[in-house]
Amino acid sequence: MRPSFFFSLQPRRLASWSALLALPLLMSLWWQAADASMLLSSNNLSFRLPTFDYFEAPQPFYNVTGILIYPQFDAGRHCTLQPSFPTDLGLLAQSYNASVVTFNWNEAEHAGCDTIAQAAAAVFNYATTLRAKTQLPPVRLFLLQLTHIVYGYSGGPETEQYLSSSALIPDGTPKITTALVPAEHTAELRAFLDKLINVPIITVAQEWGPWNKLFRSLLFGIISFFFLTMNAIFLLFSFYRLYHVIRKKEFRFERRNIIYVTGVLAAILTISHIPLQKQTLARYILSQCSALFAAQAFYGLLLLWSNIFEMTRRRKELQLLNYLVYFAMALQVVAFISQIAATLLRQPAWMSVWLSVVFWAMPATQMIICGIYVYYIYIFAKQQREIIVSKQTLYALRWLSCLALAGLFSFVLAMIANFINAIPSLRGNPTAWAVQYQLQDLWRTIRVVALLLIMGIRIPRPMSHDQLGSGDDRAYASKSSYGRTHPYSSTPWPAV
Repeated sequence: MRPSFFFSLQPRRLASWSALLALPLLMSLWWQAADASMLLSSNNLSFRLPTFDYFEAPQPFYNVTGILIYPQFDAGRHCTLQPSFPTDLGLLAQSYNASVVTFNWNEAEHAGCDTIAQAAAAVFNYATTLRAKTQLPPVRLFLLQLTHIVYGYSGGPETEQYLSSSALIPDGTPKITTALVPAEHTAELRAFLDKLINVPIITVAQEWGPWNKLFRSLLFGIISFFFLTMNAIFLLFSFYRLYHVIRKKEFRFERRNIIYVTGVLAAILTISHIPLQKQTLARYILSQCSALFAAQAFYGLLLLWSNIFEMTRRRKELQLLNYLVYFAMALQVVAFISQIAATLLRQPAWMSVWLSVVFWAMPATQMIICGIYVYYIYIFAKQQREIIVSKQTLYALRWLSCLALAGLFSFVLAMIANFINAIPSLRGNPTAWAVQYQLQDLWRTIRVVALLLIMGIRIPRPMSHDQLGSGDDRAYASKSSYGRTHPYSSTPWPAV
């Protein structure tokens, strides 16, 4: 007896791979992060606060003790600090070899700073002027006081302004070493500074903080490298297959190859964005383009499966489902445009409502499509013996169904990742965001691999009834009346 279709999927092997991929996600839940402290002193008063590094920035080690400077922004210039400096330092200027500049994010944002990196660039320019015009110690550190209080840890990718809205505005690693004061301690720091008469002395030791201890950990790096490697391996493997197809002059401009080429573009974009810092405009655009190409190509794969399934059954029964897939394709484009526009326009109030509608409608549509396709794939698995098809066609249909199931599973993973992002109480949770990013890389990898493997499916040529009944391409069919009564029942999977 031949094994059934679902048995051919080898569920034990799939379960083993799923467990292997899920293990890093579970391990990340065990991570515990801690903060170090910053020490301020003046007039026999001292004050200690936690600090941590800029998110994902590979900054050099620092342990700075020096004069704390609190400059003001120039009201007439965009994100520029006034070139004014303390002049009553006396021997302090000669006693220390470093200065630390500080202000809070509300002041920087009001002055027109779009990102924390742009505020750091303003400090860098201020430090250059300070060194040229005064004898004050050079600025070694920028201490930014965060102002967005969240449940959990401030300084995360969702709550702080790391991402730029223009290629002309800096983001990513700051031009000057930057440390962050958690938002819940900013008011305390300002109250302490207001009580002081003399210039305070500050000591700031480097501390990665809760976000970087997880996102810059060896474990997280291994996971990211794994997904990068998987995408690269399957991309090279698909190129190898493509080379042989072109060498044999068998490459044709058909739907399967259009899906494959789009999948290649998605794979290249995925490989390009995974190594980049997560809160940068370049990575964001590459990530959104990768998701768009992968989604559109996979929707094309589903339409291809529907077309083939209908041809084997010789009746149009998936038209409404096809229209739903076309709607999902259009919705994906709308979501892409809306998300890019929201980033470039800094998400005005009216767009927040629109984005909420789009991003609830998209996973709902995908789940409906997922459920219907799983049902029809199950129907195919049960009724495949009642359809006269060649061995080659049966193999192709099974493979295409496997790829469709893998892609549909990626819909579920994407929905879970979006759900994590939508919960306000998790925006300050490093573990939740780490799991979300890992899920994003996982579902993108699954979808891209499914698209690249379509090149390995050979499309059979139409065969006559006599050919189907003999040789290795002999059809597998039961003694049902379907094959005897329908005049087109002997037609294998057509080249579409």
